[in-house]
Amino acid sequence: MHWQPSMMGEKEMMNYMAKDYESFRQSLLELLTKKFPEWNYKSDADARIMLVELFSYIADELSYYQDRVANEAFLRTARKRFSVGSHLNLVDYRLHNGCSAIAFIKIVANSIGFIPKSLQVSSYSLPTESEIVFETDSEKYVYPSHNELKLVIPDGSNELRRGVHSAYLGGWHSHIRNNDFVLFEQEEKKEVVQLIEEPVLTEISIESLHGNFLDGKMSKPKMQTEQNVKVTKITWSANQALQSSYDSRYVVSCTNIIRVTEGMTISGIDMLKKGSEYVEDFVFKLKERPLAFVSDSLLPYLAKSSLEVWVDNQIWEETDDLLDAGPFDKHFTVSVDDEGYGQIRFGDGINGKKPLPWSTIRARYRTSLGSMGNVGRDVLRKFDRQKYDFIASVTNPLPAIGGTDMQSIEDAKITGPRTLKFQERAITGADYASLIKRKFPQITDIRARIVFTGSWNTVIIAIDAKSEHIADSDFLSEVTAICK
Repeated sequence: MHWQPSMMGEKEMMNYMAKDYESFRQSLLELLTKKFPEWNYKSDADARIMLVELFSYIADELSYYQDRVANEAFLRTARKRFSVGSHLNLVDYRLHNGCSAIAFIKIVANSIGFIPKSLQVSSYSLPTESEIVFETDSEKYVYPSHNELKLVIPDGSNELRRGVHSAYLGGWHSHIRNNDFVLFEQEEKKEVVQLIEEPVLTEISIESLHGNFLDGKMSKPKMQTEQNVKVTKITWSANQALQSSYDSRYVVSCTNIIRVTEGMTISGIDMLKKGSEYVEDFVFKLKERPLAFVSDSLLPYLAKSSLEVWVDNQIWEETDDLLDAGPFDKHFTVSVDDEGYGQIRFGDGINGKKPLPWSTIRARYRTSLGSMGNVGRDVLRKFDRQKYDFIASVTNPLPAIGGTDMQSIEDAKITGPRTLKFQERAITGADYASLIKRKFPQITDIRARIVFTGSWNTVIIAIDAKSEHIADSDFLSEVTAICK
């Protein structure tokens, strides 16, 4: 069998609709029949049939990849989390990767002891459920005298009223510090507040009422006396004003309170790259999932990853993207794939510094359960009793809140485009006028035009503002800043 190439001008018809194995196989067989009319391809044992089927299989695979690439190029048809995130990043919308739950633990101390950062407390595991681990956000000393603190009410009414943001603790407690958490607990009413200033050790006069003639005896008239007592004044933010009223005779305060976030630190340090290993691209996938993200505000969009990365024993900084990073900025980005694994990407030497080929790269991080971390109250009771023998007991008096699963790509496809309510960039003169007028309601009318001054374009803006703002230099400075 001998094949001669087609003469110039002769064209073979191609089936552009062939996209799967069967259609590719049929097209190849039809082409070979034209080339070799004498060839009978009915035998499956023919080596040429084997080659046709092999090429058909490869073409089918390539066709699938073509379709996948084409689908990932559009937000509506994209199926990969990375692709959807890349599309939405173009409109300054970022998929959130979930958020770890936050809780407060109450520690009953037998003696003075030190609580380190990342102390683990957890729920007790059940046959059908694994334990849920929380870790402390900061370090703190705990004191037996802080297990139960009594309140003092200066006016003698015994009532700590709803809406207040300060209180007096009986006695002088010099170990209470600014930013400490305080628990108020009376039967089912429980609240935690955070101090915003250093406590004040002082003395106050307490009004006392004796001989109430309504006590049934009517033996003595009503008398009022005063006595000086030592107190510690604590103050917290007005935004955290008490939601309930408390009776000082029954309420118990405690300052052995520590905030914890859900997520377990992976034991040891993940070695992403040894110095002797060579890699082409500095992109690494973490071994455990899902990567924990933590937010003080409980907003998943503001959550930061728990990831820490060292390159040759120097810690590098995580950033949202590398577009603004310079060639010497020790930055990296982290993204989460569809299975919840974190992926670390370093710079290329232009946008972000590129690690040296022989660098050793290590990582430490936490894994989170998302919404499963929203445990109920009095669940977190397990801790290392041998290591922390000064702790009598641990519990969470309030339920954990804020645990959120990572955003699904289906939700992002719907939510992301809806955030484009206003245009935040300005190119034409009308764009500048619309942007400035929206930012400053005190402007009644505005005109803007772009003029070429010989070397560059200049935006000239005419503003008609309310009379009190016409000569306001601060107002004009703010308008100028918006245009830059």
